[in-house]
Amino acid sequence: YNFKETPSIQISIAGLVASQCAVPFHPSVSINLNNHKIKNLYCLSDVLNNFNYKQYYFMTVNKSFQRTDFFKENHHIKIIDDNEIRKKYPNEIMLKYAKKKILKLHEEKKPFNVIIKTTDTHPPYQKISSKCQIKNEMNIRKRAALSFKCISVEINNFLNELSYSGALDNTVVVI
Repeated sequence: YNFKETPSIQISIAGLVASQCAVPFHPSVSINLNNHKIKNLYCLSDVLNNFNYKQYYFMTVNKSFQRTDFFKENHHIKIIDDNEIRKKYPNEIMLKYAKKKILKLHEEKKPFNVIIKTTDTHPPYQKISSKCQIKNEMNIRKRAALSFKCISVEINNFLNELSYSGALDNTVVVI
C-alpha cells in the first residue's frame, strides 16, 4: 500500500549502481550522479579488475544514456554501445556482436566479465532482429508480445551457440 512508483527516467542508472556496488536502490542516483563520489564506490567490477578480468558492457542504446559511460568507465568496464556496433555491423543485432566478443575472450583463456543490457523489450520494440517483423502500425500489445517472443528465441540461440562452442564450460551466466 505504500508503494510509490518512481519516475522511469531514473531507474536504469540507479539499478546499475545498486546491483554492481551494493548501494541501496534510490532513483535520485541518476539526477545526482555527478555529485556522488562515484570513484570512491567499490563495485563488483573493481574486485574483478583486481583479478585482471577484462570487462565489457554491451548496450543497445548510446553509452551516454543516464551517464552509464561515466559510471561504467570509472569502474574498469569498456562500453560497447549501439553506435559502436552499427559502425562495424550496420545490420547485426547486438547479441551476435557480443557472442563474437565472448568467443574471442574465451579463446584467450583469460578471465572476463561481459554484461549485456538489451532494450529489445522496451518500446518502441524495433531493434531486435531482421527475422522479426515488428511494425509501428501494429498495436502496442502485439508489438510487445512479438518483441518478447523474438528476443527470447534470440537469447536462447545465443546461449546455445556459446554452450556448443564450449565458451560456457567454466562460465557463470546470470540473467
